[in-house]
Amino acid sequence: MPGVMYQKLIVSVQGCWRKVIIDDLMPFDNEGNLLLPATSMSHELWPMLLTKALLKVAALESVMSYRSFVLE
Repeated sequence: MPGVMYQKLIVSVQGCWRKVIIDDLMPFDNEGNLLLPATSMSHELWPMLLTKALLKVAALESVMSYRSFVLE
């Protein structure tokens, strides 16, 4: 997508360091409210980017544990 920037974050999840690549697109609801945590300083993106990275890791781990359960 034109204009979309990607960020690489390295986060620790349950004691394991993970490299996560996310985009900088932020989700909004139908009324234009941001759906991720933010600070009162509008130029700070780190809370939203960190949340997206952690949600991505959690979703991937959920899928992997489900696949492990199904394969057993």
